[in-house]
Amino acid sequence: IGLIPDMETREKLILHLSTQLTVEPVPMSNIVEVTYTNFSARSAASYVNHVLDAYLEQHARVHSDAGAFGFFNAQAAAYDELLKPLQQALTDFKAANDGGDLTLQESLLLQRLVESEDMLRSLRGLKEGEEDLLSNGALLENREISSVRERLLTLKLKLAEEQFRYAADSPEIRALLSQLEAARSDLAQQLRRNKEVLSRTVQELHAEMSGIQVRRADYDRLLEQERRLRASRDQYLEKAEEERISQAMDAQTMVSVRVIERAALPAKA
Repeated sequence: IGLIPDMETREKLILHLSTQLTVEPVPMSNIVEVTYTNFSARSAASYVNHVLDAYLEQHARVHSDAGAFGFFNAQAAAYDELLKPLQQALTDFKAANDGGDLTLQESLLLQRLVESEDMLRSLRGLKEGEEDLLSNGALLENREISSVRERLLTLKLKLAEEQFRYAADSPEIRALLSQLEAARSDLAQQLRRNKEVLSRTVQELHAEMSGIQVRRADYDRLLEQERRLRASRDQYLEKAEEERISQAMDAQTMVSVRVIERAALPAKA
């Protein structure tokens, strides 16, 4: 008395089954045979069937992991939510910047900048009194500059002709010289005005070029963020699909573990 400790019902049942239940493989097959010894055939069949049902339930629990599939799907959905505002930002950027391709804008600005800087160099290279020697084609396309320069050149030709007819101090020559001085002054004034305009234009174009570079960097940053988020999302989707396939394969495996014949009372003769 007192040598055998009290046991719970579950422990008693386990001890009982370990002595009365046998599981043996059938030679040359993947079948196992379950045998239970009991004075009551009905109780023996019931015990065996309960054991089989418990085994199938535990086998299904071990070979299924719905939590992993749900986790991967949830992570993919979370990355989808992160992608939405980023994709909207990219859409807005493209709408405001010629589809997101800033190359054409940059090319046109660069062309204007090169032309403006070339004209500005030409103006800065002119010395006082040499305004009529202006040769920059783009500047000569300016109507006001072209008009004053043409008037100046016409007066210079007329002066050259009149100098053969009149003395240097004649009223005719002095009048022509006065007109030449006025035309030269007008041309110098037009060139100074254009120089100021071109200086501001060059500064503005440089600022616009810097702005394009900043926008390009922003766009590249958005694209990189989208690429990384999309890659992470796709990775979780891939893992979810792998888990789905794995669960399907496990389900097929579980189907292969089945009871060929359940325990039943022997048929009466």
